[in-house]
This record gives sequence, structure tokens and C-alpha cells, in this order.
Amino acid sequence: AGLHPVFGRWNFWNEENLKQIGPGPEYERVKFNISGRSPLISHYLHMLQLRSDQQPGIKVKRTEIVKLPPESITYQQFITSTLNRSDTLKKEYTRVHEQTSTDILDLKRQQRDTNKEMNVLKKALTNSKNAQERCLAIEAIMEYSE
Repeated sequence: AGLHPVFGRWNFWNEENLKQIGPGPEYERVKFNISGRSPLISHYLHMLQLRSDQQPGIKVKRTEIVKLPPESITYQQFITSTLNRSDTLKKEYTRVHEQTSTDILDLKRQQRDTNKEMNVLKKALTNSKNAQERCLAIEAIMEYSE
């Protein structure tokens, strides 16, 4: 159960390893006295002006998260949605291409039939023996071309 379908090893794409798109959380460096009072108590004593200037202990800096980023999609969700959209567009392109090819074949067939009919009418015009037959052939050509 945790094997990756391509690489055949542990699945890296589980929920705890998915990273969100966008900037990460905002951090702030704060001073911390590891063997003295907590920063909250020191601040309280300072506000009451009861704090001594000298605090025993070692002061270190630690990193604190100030603000978490808003919820957004993960890279894996973005990749999946992009692949799905790509598949949809590919299917749509194939459908449009097939429809266009069918329409082109129909138009060529229609053009071929029209050319045959025009050739028959032109032949009738050239083979006409009198003026009345010529007039009828010309009218037929004019009707057909409209």
C-alpha cells in the first residue's frame, strides 16, 4: 500500500508531505531567556516597573511563527487539475478535428457533384442545335448557379 506507481517505492505524495502553493508562514526572531523568567512574565514585570535590569541566565533567539498563510491548493492538486484540463482539451481538439475533417469531405463531395451538374449543363449548351434549346440551356445554367 504506499508504493509509488512509477518509482515502486514509498509513496511520497501523502497528505503530510503536500506543500501549498504560495508564500509560506511569516517568521519573527524573538529573544528568550532559557534559565530565567518567561518573556510574558518579564514583560508584565517591566510594565509594573518591578523588573530588575539584570536577569540571570543565557539569552538566545528563537524563531516564532507570526502569521500562517491562507489555505490554498497544493502543488499535487494543481498538477492533477492541470493534467485533467489537458486531457479535456485534447479530447475536445480530437473531436473538433474529426468534425472538421468530416465537414471538409462533405464540402468536397458537394463541390464534385456541383461540378458534374455544371458540366452536364454546359455540354447541353454546346450540343444545342437551335436558339430555343440554347435559351433553355442558358436558363438552366442560370437557375443552377443561383
